[in-house]
Amino acid sequence: MPLRGNPRRHDHGDYPGTAQAIASQIRSETGGSVHLPGPELDAMGDEELRDRIRDVNIFARVVPEQKLRLVEAFKANGRSWR
Repeated sequence: MPLRGNPRRHDHGDYPGTAQAIASQIRSETGGSVHLPGPELDAMGDEELRDRIRDVNIFARVVPEQKLRLVEAFKANGRSWR
């Protein structure tokens, strides 16, 4: 389901299962969650990342360098991180 409006994004250094559990506890307003682990993020080119993040609302095992890359990808899509 594509995210609309001003969706929340969650980024964690935690494992994907932990990140998803946290997101469910705070009731993500998207009605579901799609996650992208840091290692998958690293394997993507910039264009693929910009396309993929349109449907992702949980980022797990993300290190600071990857967060910067995510912010840049959101900006390239005309969206903000939060």
